[in-house]
Amino acid sequence: ELFQSGEVDFIVATDAIGMGLNLQVDHVAFASLGKFDGSRRRPLTPAEIGQIAGRAGRFRADGTFGTTGDSKPIPDDVVERVEAHEFEAVRTIQWRNAALDFESVEALQASLARPSPHPALRRAREAVDEIALAALADDPEISPHLGRPDAVRRLWAACQLPDFRRVTTDQHVRLIGRVARGLLGPQGRLPESWIEAEIQKLDRTDGEVDALAARLAHIRTWTYAANRSDWLTDAERWRD
Repeated sequence: ELFQSGEVDFIVATDAIGMGLNLQVDHVAFASLGKFDGSRRRPLTPAEIGQIAGRAGRFRADGTFGTTGDSKPIPDDVVERVEAHEFEAVRTIQWRNAALDFESVEALQASLARPSPHPALRRAREAVDEIALAALADDPEISPHLGRPDAVRRLWAACQLPDFRRVTTDQHVRLIGRVARGLLGPQGRLPESWIEAEIQKLDRTDGEVDALAARLAHIRTWTYAANRSDWLTDAERWRD
């Protein structure tokens, strides 16, 4: 709103600005030509550069794009492809079966591993939720509770907890394991004393930007849990 109203002359944004925000931008300056895509740091593809650069200019007004002083210039051949809208065709799409079988953990794993029905749909690489499922299915505190489909569903729901903290896979699986033990335990809910202790650790405003950003990333885990009404006894209070 500040930018559109003219109160500020520049807007600093992540690559998400390429997702269709209709701003009156004349020039897009890339601070970097790479990104972390959730698993690795990689260069932006020409199509991604085009998607982001395309935020500049509207209807009858041409826009421009380039890089900031700290970033390498965009290669000439990439510039030409962006300006001519010449991008590689999408030949495959990552796919994972959505028709899951919760009759048992083995049935769930088999349904997740089911091959795609079309050659253009490529089986997605094993995700963290599948890794967590394989690790926790043999956990002595969890496996005895997995004799019913509803329990398998509950374990799978825990395994799908996003890794907001960006920690190692082992660390994230340990957190999922603790969540799963709570959901499959006698109360069927996460222990509120545990949640409260974890949130109290984050309820601080001291430190540099990196420390504050880390706490914001961590609190998203508990925000996610609070928005699962069947995970907490008083989910509304925790959401507040």
